[in-house]
Amino acid sequence: MTQHFDHDLDVGPTGLAAYLELVRLPNLFTAAADVVMGFLATHAAFEPGDGLRLGLLMGASCSLYAAGVTLNDVFDRKLDAVERPERPIPSGRVPLAVAWVLGFLLLGLGVAAAAAAAGLGGSSRPAILAAALAALILLYNAVLKPTLAGPLAMGACRAGNVLLGMSLFESTWLGCHWLAAGAIGLYVVGLSWIARSEARPAGRMPLVAGTVIVLAGLAVLAFLPEQVFRDLFVRQVSDEGWYLLLAILGLHTLVRCLPAVARPEEDRIQLTVRYLILTLVVLDMAACLAFRGVTGALAVLLVFLPALFLSRWIPTT
Repeated sequence: MTQHFDHDLDVGPTGLAAYLELVRLPNLFTAAADVVMGFLATHAAFEPGDGLRLGLLMGASCSLYAAGVTLNDVFDRKLDAVERPERPIPSGRVPLAVAWVLGFLLLGLGVAAAAAAAGLGGSSRPAILAAALAALILLYNAVLKPTLAGPLAMGACRAGNVLLGMSLFESTWLGCHWLAAGAIGLYVVGLSWIARSEARPAGRMPLVAGTVIVLAGLAVLAFLPEQVFRDLFVRQVSDEGWYLLLAILGLHTLVRCLPAVARPEEDRIQLTVRYLILTLVVLDMAACLAFRGVTGALAVLLVFLPALFLSRWIPTT
């Protein structure tokens, strides 16, 4: 089932809608949610200037994500012309030259925003991480995408995005920080395996493998509260409540993946991918619950609401 825009958004000959579709606008909020979770996980209280630093990190994350999906469509333009001609570039709604410039401009903006956060925070980590993410984005789109390393690169990008939110932590990252980033990265590896079948369904096995990896990411996340207690000596959620939450999330995720596994058709796979992308914010909320309790989870929820609203009109895949 192909998603379409509300054409009332059209502005000018190509239309604003085409560019919002190109950068997957709803998905940008899921990237920002990673950063909010990471920042709150490493900052027990806000200090003067933290709002600006967090805003810059969120801007860097959104710019890098938008660059990645823009360049993805640039490199996939010939394939999309055959399999998904309605996409912004093959349909002619976004000129190829403009997409090239936009992709690299967004990469530069992402690194620049992270560098500004680094300057304000007195740490080089944000700039180094953003530069590494920009390089990995280019490597993925130009080389790794069709290989077995492609989903691993996507997972590494997402884990790196979480670490970008944690990059102004005043000390070295603790085990709980690595665990949160790793769980979300593993989840995205599975999501990427499933998304590979979106345009060209390739049977059940890639979908089964992707679903198993997604659930493995949730299983890793289940260990987070205990690791937070070991590292930070705080316990924000009861064991019973936490495991019930993860069990419900895992069961719901499995139920949403099974239709695509049972009948690997494009519309079913697209719906599964859309669900998994938006559920990333739920994972961020759960992680923030383990680090900072209900208040932290609600802060991430504020980022989720625009993504949920916009995804009704703007494609997420």
